[in-house]
Amino acid sequence: MRTLSLRSALAVLSIVACAPLATPAAASDDSTIMLRVEVNGTGAENAKVKVSLPLSLIEVVVESVDTSHVMRDLKTEKGIDIKKLWRDLKNANVDEFITVEKDSEKVKVYKERDTFRVSIQEDGNDSPNIEVRIPFSIMDYLTESHDDGFKLSEMVAGLKTQFPLTIVEARHDGQNVKVWLEQR
Repeated sequence: MRTLSLRSALAVLSIVACAPLATPAAASDDSTIMLRVEVNGTGAENAKVKVSLPLSLIEVVVESVDTSHVMRDLKTEKGIDIKKLWRDLKNANVDEFITVEKDSEKVKVYKERDTFRVSIQEDGNDSPNIEVRIPFSIMDYLTESHDDGFKLSEMVAGLKTQFPLTIVEARHDGQNVKVWLEQR
């Protein structure tokens, strides 16, 4: 039961986290950008969830939220300047920041092309079973000044060359969660 709740929470969190990526459904080539989420598992108690939403629907909701204050003062309680931290991380002449290996488990935090990545590979898996990918264009947009608030379609415009884009992918004990954007 705990696994079902965890997977459901992850699916909902993924949808909410991707809401800032909304853009009008009709792109210049009359294609539609879709937010896709799939949660699959084995066993009778595991619900299968499939979400396939045009980002334009999410944008309708997001447009009703005042985004002029979002990410305005990017400092933590301890005074860490998130904008400066992001800029230095992105421009660092290092691609691999953290690697922790213990027995057959491996955690890696690194940059790859235009993406900040975190991967976790647990014992018994030939490849990472949890991966998070944050395109630089998203963080760049979030850390820029926006006096009039965010224009979410501008953020997605920077992602179009990366479609289809997997944002989160997790596999563990026969259960899978995947969150991605694709253009149809």
